[in-house]
Amino acid sequence: MASIRLSKLLKELNIGLDRAVEFLAEKGHDIENNRNTKVNDEQYEILLTEFDSDRLRREKSEAVSQQIREEKEMIRGERETPPATAAAPAPEPTPEPTPEPEPAPEVKAEPVAEPVAEEAPATEADETSEPEETT
Repeated sequence: MASIRLSKLLKELNIGLDRAVEFLAEKGHDIENNRNTKVNDEQYEILLTEFDSDRLRREKSEAVSQQIREEKEMIRGERETPPATAAAPAPEPTPEPTPEPEPAPEVKAEPVAEPVAEEAPATEADETSEPEETT
């Protein structure tokens, strides 16, 4: 197998860059802490055997996510399509002609007289007196 970029391997194994670099350093393989660094077949196998459980967890997680996504799509599909029984709408009954209402007899209203309010005439005392001061 040819060399592979570390970024692809990290994604495949579902681990972080620092974790992979530290583990390889413990095993005696010094690599640059850079996602674009290429790893050889031996380093690939070391990481694969150590972090295979992380890869399996990632695959299981993706499977569950895919299943949930499919269930949601199926539910949405059921909501969007009407049920088969309601596909053909029932014919509406024809309304019966209703007779026109007869006009109501006219009632003549008598005018109502409005009461007129009378004002009391102002007195001279009201106009000339000033308020008293209290001490």
